[in-house]
Amino acid sequence: MHQVLEDLSQQFFTEWVKVMRFLSLQDITDEMHLGKTIFGDDGRVLLVKGTKLTKIYLKKIEAIGYTHLYVFQPNLDKEWSLEGPLSDYTYSETMNVVKKSLTRAAKNKSINLAEINNVIDYVVDEIMDNPTVMYNLIDLKQQDEFLYEHSVNVCIIASIIGKKLGMARDKLKHLAVGTLLHDLGKVYIDQSVLKKPSSLTDQEYKQVQEHTKFGFEILRSLTDMSILSAHVAYQHHEREDGSGYPRRLPGEEIHIFAKIAAVADSFEAMTSKRIYKKVVLKNADAIRELTAEAPVRYDQKVVAALRQAVAIYPVGSKVQLKNGERAAVIKVNEEMTMVQILAGPREKQIFEVNPETQIVKSLD
Repeated sequence: MHQVLEDLSQQFFTEWVKVMRFLSLQDITDEMHLGKTIFGDDGRVLLVKGTKLTKIYLKKIEAIGYTHLYVFQPNLDKEWSLEGPLSDYTYSETMNVVKKSLTRAAKNKSINLAEINNVIDYVVDEIMDNPTVMYNLIDLKQQDEFLYEHSVNVCIIASIIGKKLGMARDKLKHLAVGTLLHDLGKVYIDQSVLKKPSSLTDQEYKQVQEHTKFGFEILRSLTDMSILSAHVAYQHHEREDGSGYPRRLPGEEIHIFAKIAAVADSFEAMTSKRIYKKVVLKNADAIRELTAEAPVRYDQKVVAALRQAVAIYPVGSKVQLKNGERAAVIKVNEEMTMVQILAGPREKQIFEVNPETQIVKSLD
C-alpha cells in the first residue's frame, strides 16, 4: 500500500510539473523557462521573462532570497502568457523611484515629488486602461528591503480598489501617491526593531507607531503635495471602531483614501513573507479574515472592493474543486478564472470556474 501511494504521489507530481506555473526552486527542471521577470529591491531586472533556468541561474536566485518562481515550458506552453497588473517596465521604474525616495528622505527629509508623480502617471494609466485588471500574482520572495516592495504592492492594490469604487483619475492619482509613500516614516524607525524576528516590546511597538506621524510631517511639508495624499501616511493605521493609531479616529473621521490604504496594507502584509512572520496567509484566507473584521475594523465597502481587486486564487495556485478534482489556476482577471485539471478522467482539460462556488480550497 505504501508503494502504491508513493507511485500515485509521484504521478501527481509529474503531471503537476507539466502544467504548474509557480514552483519551488527545487522542483524546477532544465527544460523550464522563467515565466515572470524578477527584480532586485531597487527595481533592477535580475532575470528577464523567458530566460532558460539553468542550475547556475537557480543557485544565484536562491542566494538572493527567492524560493519559488513562475515558470513555463516552451514545448508545452506555447500559448501561455503571464500578465500582472503592471508592465515589467512600470513595476521596475516604480520600485526604483520608491527606493530612491525613501533613501533620500532618510538623509535629508525630502523627496523628488516630480519623480514620484511621473511614475505614478504610468501606474494609474495602466490600471485605468485595463478593463479587467486584478492583483493576480503570488508573492515570490522575502526581500531584505521589504519596505520598497511592500510600498509598491500596496500602491497597486489600493489603486485597483479605488478604480473598483469608481474614483476619477485625479483622485486615483492622489490615492496612488499617498499609498506609495504611506510607510515613508519607517525610514526614521530603528531598522532592527522593524525587522525584529520576535514579538515587540510595548516600547518598541510605540516606536513603530510613530512612523505615521513622521511620514505625515514630511509629506505635508512638500510644495504641491496633496494634503489628502499626506493623510494616507497619517491615517492608514486608524480603524473604524477607533482602535487604531495615532489618533484613535472613528470611521466617520477617517478619509476614504486612508480606509483604502488600511485594507490594501493589511492584505499585502497578511499575504507576504516577512522575517518576523511565521504564517503567510493565502489570498482567500486573508480576504476571509478582512471580511470578518468589517465593518468593525475595516470599511465594508472597501473590503467588498478588495474582493474584486485581488484574485482569490492567483495564477499558480493549486486548488481543489468542489467535485474533488485537483487543478492549477492558469489565468485570472476580473472576468474569469481559468484552471487546468491535474489528474483523473479530465486530466489537462482547461476550463473556466467560479472561484466563489466551484473552488473549495487552496492546496499549496
